[in-house]
Amino acid sequence: MKTDVRLSPRALMIFVGLASALFLATCSTPFLLTNAASAQTRNFDQRLVKLRTDINQLIRKRTYLPALSKVKLYVRLTAKKYGTRHPTYARALQLQARVYRYLKRPIDAKKYELRAASILKNHRNFKAKRDGNIAAAIAASVAKKRAMEFRLRKQRVQQRARLQKRAQEQRQASSSKRVQRKRQLRTVMKQKKSAPRPRTSAQTQKPAAKPKPAPGYKFDLNPPTTSGRTYGHAKPRSSYQPDIRTRRARRGQQKPVMRRKSAASQNAAQGGEVSKATAPPPSIAAPAAPPVIARRTLNKGATGGAALQTEAGAEPPAQTEASPAASLGNENHTIVKVYYATDRQRTSSKQLASIYSGQPADPIRISYGICEVSIPKGHKPGQLEAPSIYRFEFKEDPDKHVVLLNVHPQEKKSYFRNLKNVIGRSKGENAFIFIHGYNVTFSDAARRTAQISYDLGFDGAPVFYSWPSTGQLSGYPADEDNILWAQENVKQFLKDFVEQTDAKNIYLVAHSMGSRALTGAVASLISEAPKFKKRFKEIILAAPDISARIFKDHIAPKMLEASNNVTLYVSADDKALLASRNFHSNPRAGEAGENIIIFKGIDTIDATGIDASLLAHSYFAEAKSIISDILAIIRGEPPQGRKTLKPVETKRGIYWAFTK
Repeated sequence: MKTDVRLSPRALMIFVGLASALFLATCSTPFLLTNAASAQTRNFDQRLVKLRTDINQLIRKRTYLPALSKVKLYVRLTAKKYGTRHPTYARALQLQARVYRYLKRPIDAKKYELRAASILKNHRNFKAKRDGNIAAAIAASVAKKRAMEFRLRKQRVQQRARLQKRAQEQRQASSSKRVQRKRQLRTVMKQKKSAPRPRTSAQTQKPAAKPKPAPGYKFDLNPPTTSGRTYGHAKPRSSYQPDIRTRRARRGQQKPVMRRKSAASQNAAQGGEVSKATAPPPSIAAPAAPPVIARRTLNKGATGGAALQTEAGAEPPAQTEASPAASLGNENHTIVKVYYATDRQRTSSKQLASIYSGQPADPIRISYGICEVSIPKGHKPGQLEAPSIYRFEFKEDPDKHVVLLNVHPQEKKSYFRNLKNVIGRSKGENAFIFIHGYNVTFSDAARRTAQISYDLGFDGAPVFYSWPSTGQLSGYPADEDNILWAQENVKQFLKDFVEQTDAKNIYLVAHSMGSRALTGAVASLISEAPKFKKRFKEIILAAPDISARIFKDHIAPKMLEASNNVTLYVSADDKALLASRNFHSNPRAGEAGENIIIFKGIDTIDATGIDASLLAHSYFAEAKSIISDILAIIRGEPPQGRKTLKPVETKRGIYWAFTK
């Protein structure tokens, strides 16, 4: 039998109320307990603070016994809250030992002091161990991250190499396909040519009888042509057979050109003497050629040594008004020849980049020679193109980069003889000598000199003197010693250059630390031999790394004795000179701003804001405006006549700045 359980509305309301109260109590209990614990903690902390304050007051009043009882309570409460290994508990023990000291109980005081010291020592060891673990964990994380980055970088390089190899294989495959197609086409053309041509009915008919010439007369069947006359019954050329020139051109052959003998050689062949009128003058004798260069056929009579040999019987290429140092390369690059002198130690390396080391020559000697540098067709003025991994370039390409192709060492006599011939063939008998700065190798100096000569379109002999720079950023102190050692060699080279080349216009260009050797050598040269005063057309000092005071007091007057034209390029953006200033603790001559050098007779040009590179130190050869300004100097234009410069007046004098 089923029974229905029904609750009255009043009982239902009571049940719902009890359930809600139980739910609220269950949810709010943790919150209430947390608040109670926090309140209890606050009260505990306040009690500790009050105890500490009372203890200090009792100690100041010198009531030590009540203070001792409160200290003991303070120690117990501190141990309850922090534990017996916490530094706060150790400080409480130190306070208790202090009270014992005041009560003149040293044994008890010593006991609590030792206990506190032990707790603090253990805490320091624990903290050091924890910090060491954290540092080790951080170091391990950093090492792991670096290893991962290195692995990713290696994978990217390998992937690029694979892609490059695949692209090269595809190019080779496509090239081989093109070669095969050309061969097939050539075979088909040969077959077509060798196949007999079908003859028409008109050609199969028997030709009419030719009239016989009358006795005593010559009958010419072929009309005269531009190439000569054909007599008799000559066979006419068929329309489908190409002439001899076309056939030779298709086979890639050229008709040999016979050299026409001169009158002098004909007279000599006939047993006669060569007349003085037909004999070539001795003044235009060709200079001796340097050793034969691989990959090129050389011929005597080229500017500065070797040149590309022309075809047998063909006339040599006409001389242009370009730099005599520039010679033929190919359609994608030009070869620039620069003359060098160096007191670096010669190495046994077969690589051109390391043929001369960064150490001084032992024993002391100056080496001479010629460098061949390629300038690509797409060269931009001021840039020293080199391989870049960002463009997937892993080796030097003369068609894309400025590359040192060949180095030809020479003896001193032949070197200056070739230089004299090159300078004599220039329009004004010109030459410029470049001395590089710090952190520059022999290869970099040759490339930079070729780039400057090419960008300037210099008509004359480009020469550079390479002193033994280590070519390293960390080699600044060693380079300072080497540049001082090389100063005497630079002086001897300048003396030999002036005496043996007979150059009328000599331009001296020095950069950074190289200015020390140039200025010291020139000052010493004019002091020993006054005949060299005013012998140099122009002296250009770009960003000189020289003490500003030494330059102004000792160097500037000597430079004005050596040349009427002295130009000083300075910049406030030069970070390399800023580092040198911090290293030497004095301003440098190549700095602009408050310490800019203004000296009567010297043209100071401020290049601030011209170079936007990282160091802004090589602006003399990288900024187009500076290159154009140096070209104007070579042309003899004063600063007042250059539209790109504007005067800046100061209390100390006038210097020049570039117009924006």
